[in-house]
Amino acid sequence: MGITRTLLPRVQHGLALLGTLAAGMLWAAPPPTADQIAAARAYHESAGGQGLVILHDGQLIHESYANGGNANTQVLLASGTKGFTGLFGAMAAEDGLYRLDDPVAEVVPEWSSDPRRSRITWRHLLTMTSGLDDVKEQSSWESFLQAKAVADPGTLFDYGSAPNVFGAALQRKLGSEKVADYMQRRLFGPLGIQVSWRGNFSDGNPQLSGGAYVRTREWANLGEMVRLGGRWKGQTLISQDRLEQALTGTTPNPAYGLYWWLNREVPDSLAQTAPQFERHILGLIEAAFLPDDFAMAAGAYEQRLYVIPSLQLVVARNGPKSAGGRFDDVAFLSRLLPPVPPRNHTALYWAPLEPGWTLAVSHVGEQVFPVWMTYGEDGSPEWFSLESLKPDAQGVLRGDIVRWTGSPFAPGTGPVPPQRTPAVLGTVTLLFASNGDLEFGVKLGSEPVRTRKLVPFAIDAKPPTCVFTVGSRAGSGNLSGLWWNPEAPGWGVNVVHQGSRMFLAGYTYDGDGTPGWSVVLLERQADGSYRGDMGRPVAGTPFNRTEGLAVTNFPLPLVGTMTLRPENGERVTLEIDAAGVLTSTPIRRFSGALPQTECTD
Repeated sequence: MGITRTLLPRVQHGLALLGTLAAGMLWAAPPPTADQIAAARAYHESAGGQGLVILHDGQLIHESYANGGNANTQVLLASGTKGFTGLFGAMAAEDGLYRLDDPVAEVVPEWSSDPRRSRITWRHLLTMTSGLDDVKEQSSWESFLQAKAVADPGTLFDYGSAPNVFGAALQRKLGSEKVADYMQRRLFGPLGIQVSWRGNFSDGNPQLSGGAYVRTREWANLGEMVRLGGRWKGQTLISQDRLEQALTGTTPNPAYGLYWWLNREVPDSLAQTAPQFERHILGLIEAAFLPDDFAMAAGAYEQRLYVIPSLQLVVARNGPKSAGGRFDDVAFLSRLLPPVPPRNHTALYWAPLEPGWTLAVSHVGEQVFPVWMTYGEDGSPEWFSLESLKPDAQGVLRGDIVRWTGSPFAPGTGPVPPQRTPAVLGTVTLLFASNGDLEFGVKLGSEPVRTRKLVPFAIDAKPPTCVFTVGSRAGSGNLSGLWWNPEAPGWGVNVVHQGSRMFLAGYTYDGDGTPGWSVVLLERQADGSYRGDMGRPVAGTPFNRTEGLAVTNFPLPLVGTMTLRPENGERVTLEIDAAGVLTSTPIRRFSGALPQTECTD
């Protein structure tokens, strides 16, 4: 008979800020049903499972022990230990001990004269792409540094002893502080994880490839910190940027980050060269029900830590050494998870019969950030934020229409906080359909609700497809989504990017501080930049008079040119030339919470 605690989840609603603009939380991903949990637990225990902990939105919704396991047993994580080690690799970089792409030879001078080992970076060690031979049964960390290079760094994924090579090199960086003490100070202590290192090397150093023993419930703490983007109980243990690097794959193996397995497409040849890949992740990559933001720390004896931010789930599973490989990830997760991952609603929505106004929606984490670009009571262009959004039982988001004023976008102006007008102008409803459309309702005072069916805007036949991700988007070739300057909040640029063209709808402030917006269609230039003429509407149907079709006065007057210069998929420079005055500002892709949004054509 197993020991079981099943608790009801705490449903939360809240607000997040885009600069100083509030946003509403989508209907949170529901927790697994009692039947799903029961089916997953039964399968887990039939495969010898001893401990199972499930967290949803940070709340413990299931904890059970069977087959000799109990809540106080410290269980061997085997290669699940690598999940800790990879995060420490990212943390050490954040602490300034090294840069991930620095050569390790700076602290391992015996590698300096070797044409291959001299080019090995910390990132290569932490992603199993160093090209070093897999050396086993070593007596000390220093002996791992004798490994020979059998391939050029960064060309081959080889699942082996790299974590202990990393440990030896990190110890040289730390100097007098022991690696185990650094780990305790930096992560284990704050997370409340008691780690027993067993089977240490003769020099007393821990086996970083697979020697950690922890309690199942404490292992889940690690997963929850990852789900929350590096935060734990209000404290940032690792920045979101560094965590994204830990959860970003490589060219030799896109499905492996800093010792974490990821749900990413991989070359067909990889399964033939890396048996651990086929055993741990191949079936999951091929499973249609698994969200893209899935990440896993995995070890022998089917030790598993699953993190799925889009479903608000963390699952820790432990099994005994005698399990004999009877546990299958797909069989377990298919019983626990919903069949279809949640939809990402990032898009620029419009009504094709009423061109000239839009509703820009950015969807990150559990929140949507809507900005309504329309016309004010006098018919002049204006934008409103939709705030305090809360879902009802049917999944309809309900919130307020709020007006802002702020500092105009102009050279030499520092970041001036935008100001929220005191009055709420009305209320809105948003209902996202399963086919991607949006029903948008507006209610002003005692007037009846006026609704519009909106569809995602597309430059070509189909709009971009946007999904959730926890990885870095620096390598993304599609720039669709919301962009802003965190140093000057209160304005933004919404991008629809398809092929060689972009459509931008930007909202900012006029010279008198009142809200205004512009649109521009940009074409790719020979130097890789995108350029186009910027149009500014003059007048249209006021938002409070939409009995019939909303009308915009065309053609839009041109007010200048806009150039967008991408640095990478996360950062660009925005240049505006209006009336001979050039304004240039760096902007970055908005990332309010994990999981984030990434789009493709």
